[in-house]
Amino acid sequence: MVDIGCGKGYLSLNLAQMSPGTNFTLIDGQQGNIDAARKEALKRKLESNVKALDAQWITQDNYRDFLPSGCLITGIHQCGDLSSNSVREFARN
Repeated sequence: MVDIGCGKGYLSLNLAQMSPGTNFTLIDGQQGNIDAARKEALKRKLESNVKALDAQWITQDNYRDFLPSGCLITGIHQCGDLSSNSVREFARN
């Protein structure tokens, strides 16, 4: 599962606890949010199936390098233009 705009990862970390066999990639543009998500993942002992990434290094050209193969990208709560970009990317692929 890929959580783009994960914030502090509350939703994904809860899902990761319920689904220990599923890999989670958390991505956010705020370093403080990523730091908090990583800290909480360690606290919950989820580091084996949770990876948190700072979005500043991810672009439309290289984003697939950061995602597991065969994943579906969707958003539960999308801010700004993430909704339209997600739909556009889905249609393109």
